[in-house]
Amino acid sequence: MSRLKELVPEETLRGKYIKQVEVLSQLRDLQDEVCKEAEAMAIMYDMERDVRFKQGLAEGQRKGLLGGIELGLELVDMVRALDSIDKLEYLKNLIKRPTRWIS
Repeated sequence: MSRLKELVPEETLRGKYIKQVEVLSQLRDLQDEVCKEAEAMAIMYDMERDVRFKQGLAEGQRKGLLGGIELGLELVDMVRALDSIDKLEYLKNLIKRPTRWIS
């Protein structure tokens, strides 16, 4: 592993090669040792520049936005259906407990 660090100075490219070595190490039951060596190398990887990270973040934001819109529409329907003080009190209590809506 130290030889790899000497041969490939760029961290991102080195990370790619380390992953390849990790996969190959499974064939010889050496994955534990390879993983320990890789951790000892202290590879710095900027997750925020990673394409998959950005895709996951965008998907999470999209799902959160859709969930918020659905919640808002449910609340509008509940407000429209109010015909008593008891129902208004029930709705008020639901709004105070937002964790009830998180699934």
